[in-house]
Amino acid sequence: MQEKAKHTFELPNLTLSLQLRELEPFVRGSVIEKAQDLEKGWLKLRLKTAAGSKDLVFSPNAFFMAEYRADAKQQSSGFGAFLKKSLAGKRIIALKQMEAERIVSFEFEDFSLVARQAGA
Repeated sequence: MQEKAKHTFELPNLTLSLQLRELEPFVRGSVIEKAQDLEKGWLKLRLKTAAGSKDLVFSPNAFFMAEYRADAKQQSSGFGAFLKKSLAGKRIIALKQMEAERIVSFEFEDFSLVARQAGA
């Protein structure tokens, strides 16, 4: 009996570095309109950018800009509610990778939000 292949989407360190180089000028200066919990532990930040509203979506193994509008969960988690309250209206000053790790720092005027991408 064959085992089903398990597919995961994960960004290697170098790919993450290249992605940040591409996204940083676009994300820098944007304002977070809202943070929302999605299914399966995903999170969405709605950004107000010079090009209009865009969604930055985080999964446990990757993050990306999305054109598809994913619906938020009806009941937000405590963490999602905390992010929503803390990030709404905040301007992103910079987006940086911490050394060669899969750790990203979102720099705001008065604090930083650090996100670590989990391994498979």
